[in-house]
Amino acid sequence: MRPGWRGVLPVVTRIAERHPSRTVFTRFIPPRRPDRMPGSWRRYYERWRELTLERMDSPLIELVPPLAALAPPAEVVDKRVYSPFSESELSDLLRRRRIDSLVMTGAETDVCVLDAVDLGYRVVLATDALCSSVGRHARCVA
Repeated sequence: MRPGWRGVLPVVTRIAERHPSRTVFTRFIPPRRPDRMPGSWRRYYERWRELTLERMDSPLIELVPPLAALAPPAEVVDKRVYSPFSESELSDLLRRRRIDSLVMTGAETDVCVLDAVDLGYRVVLATDALCSSVGRHARCVA
């Protein structure tokens, strides 16, 4: 578990529990092998093969138990790169639901937040439910 995550997990859980049917969890899923990824990602996974699915313990990619208990009705969107907006599944889901505002929580949200803003979403940062650098910076200006 990422450092700092233990401190924010209870807050993330409480937020998701309030509206589980409106909650979307994104999770980073590495490739089975490096040759399944393009460009720099391929070089990264060639260097760090222990982070590929063929070498890592598969429970490491699962949602932690308090969040997994909410899915369903919460939805889970898998991503293979940093931002879930780089692939169409999340954008399609938000468009179908006519979502224009997002409350963001989590461990590694920096790229996600920037992409959401670039795509025109109103982004609310739950700073007590973030342990990435965007959360630290948001606290500084809040």
